[in-house]
Amino acid sequence: RPAARSRPAPAAAPVSTEAAAPPPPPRPPASRRCIDINMRAAVGEPLSAQDMAYLRSEC
Repeated sequence: RPAARSRPAPAAAPVSTEAAAPPPPPRPPASRRCIDINMRAAVGEPLSAQDMAYLRSEC
């Protein structure tokens, strides 16, 4: 019988010398108005120009 051959050990993943980037700061919770506007948009209700402006600037 031929002798069993062992497989070479898998190469280890290279170790990064750079520090991992810190996670982004947590986002503050959405305001009630942002939630209401997003819910209306999700069901297909048209949004006013005022709602769109608020959504872009505050949400």
